[in-house]
Amino acid sequence: MSERVVCRLGDGWRLAADPLQWILQRRTVAKGIEKWRSVSFVATTKDVLLRVCRENGVAIDPEGWTAFNALPNRPNGPHRAKSAVLSGGKGKPGRGGAQKRQKQRKKTLRVIDRCFGIGGTR
Repeated sequence: MSERVVCRLGDGWRLAADPLQWILQRRTVAKGIEKWRSVSFVATTKDVLLRVCRENGVAIDPEGWTAFNALPNRPNGPHRAKSAVLSGGKGKPGRGGAQKRQKQRKKTLRVIDRCFGIGGTR
């Protein structure tokens, strides 16, 4: 499965994700080569992800907290949401779905921008 980096949490720690789960990763350096090792996989809520971070001794810095707080409550967040935004999303016609989708797309893009540190406003 392909994983995508969602945000940096702190010194030597980052959060990646695939379509099913968040992946907590730790940076290791061996013989001068930097690698990211997956430490834990979380497929439930952000509260559980925070507990797993604490259990692994992750020191989340202020920038990491900003990114963490911008994450959705479930792991099907930024990477999936961006795909839905780019594909136009789906909804039920005749019930104001287009306006709701457009509003949700803008909100999702703002979250993605914060997670990835992309400037600009939408």
